[in-house]
Amino acid sequence: MIPPNMKAGIGHPTYQEPGSLGSDLAGRLDPTFQRLIATVAVITESASIHAAVFAAHRDPDEATTTVTTVTPEDVELALKAVAMHFLDEIDDPMTQHIMDMEAYMFHGNGDDPPGRDVFKPIIDTPFVRSDDTRDGQDSQDSQDSQGANGGVCTCNVCSKLKDAERQWDTWTPEDQAKQFLKHSVQRSIQQVLQDTEGTEDTEDTEGTEDTEGTEEEQQSGR
Repeated sequence: MIPPNMKAGIGHPTYQEPGSLGSDLAGRLDPTFQRLIATVAVITESASIHAAVFAAHRDPDEATTTVTTVTPEDVELALKAVAMHFLDEIDDPMTQHIMDMEAYMFHGNGDDPPGRDVFKPIIDTPFVRSDDTRDGQDSQDSQDSQGANGGVCTCNVCSKLKDAERQWDTWTPEDQAKQFLKHSVQRSIQQVLQDTEGTEDTEDTEGTEDTEGTEEEQQSGR
């Protein structure tokens, strides 16, 4: 079942006649599907932010001086985690962000996509070292003196992604919206894996052809 806050369409204060951006598509799609597509876009946006925080917390000491590297595995875990929890954690600001995204995508509202203020609590999530949580107190001295190997981050973001890694395969949601999200994420991951394998096969083939070409050139030069 699609949650009520995803069903607003014609007659809702935020609904407008299709604007310049996405007008053809908006005219063909039921308002419920417009809201669903906007929700998926926001979920993807949220996943990218979760992945960046997770990657930064993998080595917080290094992240303060260098650009954090987000791996495909980070993105995969983030997509799974957000898909599992997004609909349960949705609040009024996030609902408004989805509505703003829908208006931007389908009704020509604004030249730029909605801002990311709604994600600021996630972006600002501090690193919490596993050995800094004794007695419920964070030890800033310990965090400052130890490197990333001194403990594993147990902040809400990192814990959520690690839980998703363990629970994804056995997660069987009864809610239709959650089933849709899991199916969509699974298909996206499979597609990425197929594309990656195809790229690797192409590179291997090109490498073989280059080698054969070099050998032929060497023989002809003899």
